[in-house]
Amino acid sequence: MPDGLNPEKAIIDIAHTFHIKGIGVDFCASALVLCARKGLFGPGKLDSQLEKAYGLFMDYCQARGKTTSIRHWNSIRELGMTSQKDFPTSISGKGFDTAIVCGFLGEFLAEQEGPVSKAWFSTYKYVSILTILGP
Repeated sequence: MPDGLNPEKAIIDIAHTFHIKGIGVDFCASALVLCARKGLFGPGKLDSQLEKAYGLFMDYCQARGKTTSIRHWNSIRELGMTSQKDFPTSISGKGFDTAIVCGFLGEFLAEQEGPVSKAWFSTYKYVSILTILGP
């Protein structure tokens, strides 16, 4: 293929770089774990906090008529973590679920106060701009 090795000809695939195993999935998974560790989903261990977060997420989906392929977040395994100290890399869903989880987190954190909420919104605005601008 002509110019196949020319990086200027590369086109960023937003679906894969953000929604499917991309930065959006990492961003959502990390935000869920951070919120849980900060106790925003209530008291308890990380696994029980993630289970509470999933219940809130499903309420969010039902109230907005959204469907999701995510079946549960009742342990760190669903977020791609092998230990409590591991980096979360999954939301246990399909590509379109990333946008739904972003929406859920946005509304959930808008109701919260403190540095986690402010940091999330700052990062989300930056990620949103990158997604809109593309390559």
